Amino acid sequence: MAVKTEISKAYDCVEWPFLEDIMKALGLNMQWISWIMACVSSVSYSVLINGHAFGYIKPCRGIRQDDPLSPSLFVLRTEALIHILNKAERADKLSGIKFRAAGVSVNHLFFDDDTLVMCKATRSECEDLMRCLSTYGEVSGQMINLTKTAVTFGANIDEDTKDWIKNRSGIHLEGGTVKYLCLPQCLSGSKKELFGFLKEKLNSRMTCWFAKRLSYGGKEILLKSIAMALHVH
Repeated sequence: MAVKTEISKAYDCVEWPFLEDIMKALGLNMQWISWIMACVSSVSYSVLINGHAFGYIKPCRGIRQDDPLSPSLFVLRTEALIHILNKAERADKLSGIKFRAAGVSVNHLFFDDDTLVMCKATRSECEDLMRCLSTYGEVSGQMINLTKTAVTFGANIDEDTKDWIKNRSGIHLEGGTVKYLCLPQCLSGSKKELFGFLKEKLNSRMTCWFAKRLSYGGKEILLKSIAMALHVH
């Protein structure tokens, strides 16, 4: 099974001591760490009322969205979850996906705040997976939003096992119809319906372009460049 997790208020809930400990564990220079933490912890906020700033709010956790430094710092927090998952796999508590017997085992895929965790759809591995996610949430402040988290099962998993895993994990949304990194999680069924969003995006952009005073040559160049980029993305 594959579990696509959704983190509640991902950027706002990053604990500063946890972020600092991660950088220390990675062996980064202490002077450099102090500079980074000064950038993170020096933030303060005020509230604009009728165009005037009031109040002084000093946060004690979280990193600012749209800050050029924030995405890199946010990615660092995944190192803790990677360590927890790999440690569980080394202890034979979790089993990643192997495409051949002697191949590399893959138990997770990460991209920014998108997390996809894979293991066997058994009761024991479900228990261990939820324990790993819970441990990570306690140390990092990154709590999993179970209502937006989805699980996708293999074709040979019986309904009783599916129901037990859903009830134990609290993840009742079954994946396959949702997207991961802008693409459908499951590619079965009608490809026309699955990838229909590409046509809709292209049509919406064409409508915008045709409203502009472009020559036919200009429209053709725009159409070809965006149409090629969409399916590659």
